[in-house]
Amino acid sequence: MAAACQKALNQIEEKKYTARLKEDGMRSIIQYGIACYKKDCEVKMH
Repeated sequence: MAAACQKALNQIEEKKYTARLKEDGMRSIIQYGIACYKKDCEVKMH
């Protein structure tokens, strides 16, 4: 699941999902990578 979380965080960077928020003046942006499998869940922050 850690690899899936990292993949999600990488996608945020690659697709530049935070660019518009930064353009609008957001200074603090927390990025989360979340992976779930059955009843387990893992969250990784960047």
